[in-house]
Amino acid sequence: MWSGEVEVLQSGVLPETTPIDGLDDPNLWEMRDFVYDDAGNVAHMFWDVRQVDSRLLPAAPVLSPEGDRETWRARRFSVPEAAVDRVTTRVRLRPMGLAVLDDLIESGDLDAAIRDAMPIFDVRPTVLEWTPQNAIDHPGYGSCVETLPDNCGAIVSGAEPPG
Repeated sequence: MWSGEVEVLQSGVLPETTPIDGLDDPNLWEMRDFVYDDAGNVAHMFWDVRQVDSRLLPAAPVLSPEGDRETWRARRFSVPEAAVDRVTTRVRLRPMGLAVLDDLIESGDLDAAIRDAMPIFDVRPTVLEWTPQNAIDHPGYGSCVETLPDNCGAIVSGAEPPG
C-alpha cells in the first residue's frame, strides 16, 4: 500500500530463494494446508503428518471464466494515519515449498538443482493495482478493481450484498 511515493504497508514480499516458512509477517495470508506431526511440529513429509489445519480456498462447484463468488475471500488491512492512494496485489503459487525441498536435499533424496528450478507462478487475475482513478464503486462492498468485467463485488466479511 502506498501513500504518494511512501510505502505504508507491505506483506508477503521476500526474495524468491527464501522459504516463506518462518517469515515474521503478521499480515501474511497463506492459503494452504498447514501440517503437523505427533508432537505438533511442522511436518514436511506426508508420512509424518498427523494433523492438518487447512486454510485453502473452497473449490467452485462449476468452473467458469467469471469465477464463483462463493469461493472469494477478502481481508482488510488497517494503515493508521495514512492516506492510501495506491494498492498493488498479487497471489503467488509455488508447487512445493522451499522448506520441504530443503529437507529433501538435506536427506540426500533430492538433487539441489531442483530447488532452483522450482517455478513460482503469479495468478494473473490477482495481479492488480487499485487507485481512486481506476476503482469501481460497489454499494455495500466499497471500491475495487478487476481483471474481468463485472467481477468486482466479492462479499467482504460483515458486509451485506447490494439489494
